[in-house]
Amino acid sequence: MTKLQIPYGSKLIDVDIAGKLLVPTSRTKGKLKNHDVIRHALRNPNGTKRMKELVDTGKNAEIIIVVDDHTRDAPTEKMLDAIMGEIGEEHKEQINLLVACGTHAPPTEEDLMRIVGKHFYQFNILIHNCDAKDLVFVGTTSRGTPVSLNRSYVEAGIRLVFSRN
Repeated sequence: MTKLQIPYGSKLIDVDIAGKLLVPTSRTKGKLKNHDVIRHALRNPNGTKRMKELVDTGKNAEIIIVVDDHTRDAPTEKMLDAIMGEIGEEHKEQINLLVACGTHAPPTEEDLMRIVGKHFYQFNILIHNCDAKDLVFVGTTSRGTPVSLNRSYVEAGIRLVFSRN
């Protein structure tokens, strides 16, 4: 058995790779740094226009960017740097950040500063509350589970969601 350990949740799991052909799925060549990968993804979106085109078309539309909470180690500050480089500083006033906490406790101010870095003072930051009374019901899953979303997210003209996972 040839095995490879990969992170899964909070632990490592063994994956049997004997006889398997492992091929990288990235369309980029060579090893890129986080900011290069993010910029590449923004410049080469799958199945949609570039973000700059969407934002310019939806002039003055509210933009909501959903970011991971303090329990995830995502390169959020770098992602926000790349997004602002793509869409331009002139749209900064249209942007709200929505921290996706799920059922986790809300992040502290210190957590928020760690998550978004220098962007802490640049954007309005909203904290999702899964128990909020103003969530918007959007439907039911095939298993009958009701689905409700954050009102700020639903009402935004442009929605961006990124996550490390």
